[in-house]
Amino acid sequence: MAVRSSQVFERILTAQGTSAAPGYGGVAAPTNSGMDLGSSLIQFFVSGTQRMYVGAATTRIDSAQLAIQAGTAASNALAKVGDTDTGFHFPAADEVAMAAGGNVLLKADASNIYFGTHSAIGAETVTGYITIKDSGGTLRKVAVVS
Repeated sequence: MAVRSSQVFERILTAQGTSAAPGYGGVAAPTNSGMDLGSSLIQFFVSGTQRMYVGAATTRIDSAQLAIQAGTAASNALAKVGDTDTGFHFPAADEVAMAAGGNVLLKADASNIYFGTHSAIGAETVTGYITIKDSGGTLRKVAVVS
């Protein structure tokens, strides 16, 4: 069937497939890779194994690793839609950071945790404590360093 670019289809129908033969796939082998539409869900298969599932209430990615871009404090890699300057990003190898409003609040690397622009290391002098209550009501002390 020839399709002109000006033609618009309301929808394309196909038989519901299986993991061995998804409803939408490539013409060449393997035939067990592609996309399948079920009742209120879309599934993606690679070599007969479901790798992504998008349902009415759940999205699941089945993989050993989810790789994403590094991001920045102003445009985080993991962020809420419409609020990209708040979330998590990866400033360098072996580092993860949390930002709010485009400002880094917490950053961790292989050996240190940084709060804002200050890093807490063992050699610093404790000059006092701030006492707070945790969510269970227990008093906790936070060290103040110089």
